[in-house]
This record gives sequence, structure tokens and C-alpha cells, in this order.
Amino acid sequence: MTIVSDLHGVFIDCRSINELRSEVAKKLFGINISPQDFRRSKVIGSGWLSEEQYSRVGKEVYGNWEYVSRMKPINGYQNFNNFVENKNIRLVIVTSVVDEMLVYAKRWLKNHKINFEKVFGVGISGDRTHFLDEFQADVYIDDRIDNLERIQKTLKLPCHKFLMVADESQPKYMVGIVEVVNDLEDLTRELQQL
Repeated sequence: MTIVSDLHGVFIDCRSINELRSEVAKKLFGINISPQDFRRSKVIGSGWLSEEQYSRVGKEVYGNWEYVSRMKPINGYQNFNNFVENKNIRLVIVTSVVDEMLVYAKRWLKNHKINFEKVFGVGISGDRTHFLDEFQADVYIDDRIDNLERIQKTLKLPCHKFLMVADESQPKYMVGIVEVVNDLEDLTRELQQL
């Protein structure tokens, strides 16, 4: 079995990332934004940060090992990792981070002993579909609906798709097209059924 997966929101808990973003926004701009409110649409849409400031916060959080090392793994990552190792599953990570941020992402994965074969950085709007085709993925995992929609439209091979919904505020309108799981514990149970 080959799994292609996103990183942030699948292996790294976005709540911990938002705590760090909140901390950095206060440090850089003196603005208090709660971690629960730290979503691009809300932060920029409410005028709390400009697009440029939001981007600067992200670069500081993802491009600084001091912050990346504090990002917490999603619940169940150890069981998932054992499953991948015991079943000899290929795990390919495709993430939006690039350059130095990609180096830190790989370091985070190694520090948490997540058994990946390769890690690719594609940028925020980068295409992930060709990785599914190239690696003949049996499973794709992401926490972003827009990535899953794009893949649903362009994927050439049949593939099980999972939406990681650790944040209960995310919409679940793709149920039926993808399987919804809450954490890596749920995902591992689902993968054992395949």
C-alpha cells in the first residue's frame, strides 16, 4: 500500500500551530489574536493582519526551528507509525512548505520517528495530484477540502481519500466523496479495513 499525505493538519496538530501563530503575531505586531481565531479568512477578513503580515507570521513559525520543534503531533501518530512500519507501507508526504521550512518539516518528522519515504514541498497552491499518480497512491490524506476537491477532479487512478477533521468547525460536505476521520487513531482503524 502507498499513502500520499499532507503534513500540517494530518501529522502536526493545527491547534499547536495556531498557538504559535498567535504568539508570533503578538511578538511581531503587538496584536492579540486567539489561537481559535487564527484562520487566514478570519484574521485577514477581520482586518487584524494584512496579507503581508499574515505571510510574515507564517514564515516565522514554519521557518524557525524554535517554533517548529514546539508543534505537536496529532493524536494517534505512534499507532499510525507502527501500522505503516509493520505493514511495510510507503508513506510520501506532500506539504505546502518549501526551502528552509521544508528542512524543518523533515526534521520534525524524523524527531517524531514517522517512517516516510519522501517529502516534497509544493508551495501553498501547488499541485499534489501528480504525486498520487507518480507513486500510484492507494490512499490520500489531507485536512484541506480544497486540495481534496482538486484531486477528486483530476486524479487518474482510483484512490481512497481521507479528510482529517481535527477541528470540529470545518465543514463536512464532502462526506461520501471522502472518508472523514478525526485523528490518526481513526485513520489507522480505517486503513486496517482496506
